[in-house]
Amino acid sequence: MKTPKILLTLIALIGAAFDMALMPAGATLVTAMAFVAGSTKSAKELRELKAETVEKAKGIVDKAKSEKRNMNADELAKYNEFIADMNLIEDEIRSAEEFEKRVAEMAGTARSKQVNKDEDKLEKSFSLKRAIQAKLDGRAMDGAEAEAHQEAQREARESGISISGIGLPSMFFGEKRAMTATGTTSVAGDQGGMAIMTEKEGLIKALEPMLVLSSLGATLKGNLVGNLDLIKATGLSAAWETENADADETSMTTSKVTLSPKRLAAYSIISKQLLAQSEINFNDEVTNALLRAIAQAVESAAISGATGGSNPVGILNTSGIGTVAGGTDGLAPAWSHITELEKEVAIDNALFGKLAYLTNPKVKNKLKNTKIDAGSGLFVWGQNSNELNGYNAAVSTLVPSNLTKGNGTALSAILFGDFSSLIIGQWAGVDLVVDQYTKAKNAQIVITANSWWDVKVPQPEKFAAMVDAITV
Repeated sequence: MKTPKILLTLIALIGAAFDMALMPAGATLVTAMAFVAGSTKSAKELRELKAETVEKAKGIVDKAKSEKRNMNADELAKYNEFIADMNLIEDEIRSAEEFEKRVAEMAGTARSKQVNKDEDKLEKSFSLKRAIQAKLDGRAMDGAEAEAHQEAQREARESGISISGIGLPSMFFGEKRAMTATGTTSVAGDQGGMAIMTEKEGLIKALEPMLVLSSLGATLKGNLVGNLDLIKATGLSAAWETENADADETSMTTSKVTLSPKRLAAYSIISKQLLAQSEINFNDEVTNALLRAIAQAVESAAISGATGGSNPVGILNTSGIGTVAGGTDGLAPAWSHITELEKEVAIDNALFGKLAYLTNPKVKNKLKNTKIDAGSGLFVWGQNSNELNGYNAAVSTLVPSNLTKGNGTALSAILFGDFSSLIIGQWAGVDLVVDQYTKAKNAQIVITANSWWDVKVPQPEKFAAMVDAITV
């Protein structure tokens, strides 16, 4: 269910548009463009080629640095050749991306709609209840359950991951899935005991933290295969010299930031009686509760994941982000702190991209009751406003409000930066393992969800944080 690679050349664009106008219903874009197969590279292949070229250039610089010398004439010529190649590749990448965008607009729209329609149909037809029952009965899944499982297995194989239970493909992720709760039959209002017929509309949704990183522009790289290296370059500089003096070396250097899969797990316990009796759609309830738990854990890690553990490291704990300090034991946030967060990003030449503030409800309440100055009558966070200091502002209880500093406790965090530079990586979909033995004496089934994620901030300078805001 992946979009096929789009080939790059203007003649391919014209040919594809012409062929697609004449091609029979049901023919694919691959068929329409088969006549130019292999003639050019896709944008993805060009980006990989650029990464290889960067590594070659870096190798020359690193060799000279390790030997504590400048590059010799041959090395400099080769280095400049690689730089020229990189510039050409970047031009090709831009052309390829523009081409793929145009082709998607011309031909991919109809196909995309069909793919989305097929995926929506599969998701609506899929029943976790039927899939679990097949596992419990020791028989193979069929229908929508088998199709979804096969797609999840394919994604897992590409990512080097093994599915041992019921596979849920990555298409099942998304904001369209409602917040839900899970349960058993025995305790009303707690673990789903209100789910047995009499005429139930569905489970009352659990009160859960809002997910905001996607709306702020965080970059999700899904269906990754192996580790993902992000190449980071430093800028060139120039120096004033006397008339005939040798120019100082100002070569560009590069480094890489690597995303690697980290396992994230959640589990739910349901009773066999609930499975047998409930008419509530398990695909919307039990499955989504697990996925929601995973999504919240990923977002929490992206915001404040700690260093030194098996989890991803979040923005607040990323070395190199800008800092704005309140006081020895913390300080009530003021207008000056908000503008200083902006300043910290600006002085690193990083004030661009999808800039926004992110904090928790306690800080928002405090700022809505904090005046900008004594005379204007304006408050730091305006009434009925989703902006702060002229930038988009979001609120989530996943932003910490339990931080400490000196003798200060229950301190909150405020973040500012370019959230499109926050990279969230995902490998394959979700592996749901059905365990009917661990809780067999209680007539219960344990469903464990395994997924694989990582988070990175390649350029920490694009973020700044205040982590000692007093809100009481």
